[in-house]
Amino acid sequence: MNSKRLILKVDGEERGSRPKRNVKVIFGPHHFVDIIKHKDGIKFVLGITHHGVMMDASTVSSQLEEFIWKSRDENPEYIFD
Repeated sequence: MNSKRLILKVDGEERGSRPKRNVKVIFGPHHFVDIIKHKDGIKFVLGITHHGVMMDASTVSSQLEEFIWKSRDENPEYIFD
């Protein structure tokens, strides 16, 4: 598997447009980020192969924001500002 790969998929296709449902970025040997329009808002998925975490990202103080702040507190060497 190519560790330098970077693929952008919009609504399941490798193309650029205004997304109707989701945007997925596949990178490295098996990492991905998926941003999904859901009936209740926006879901954010961070994972490897087919394992990951899904969080709500619809509002300020969302699950994603809480995850980021907790990760920063627990791993100060990875902070990016």
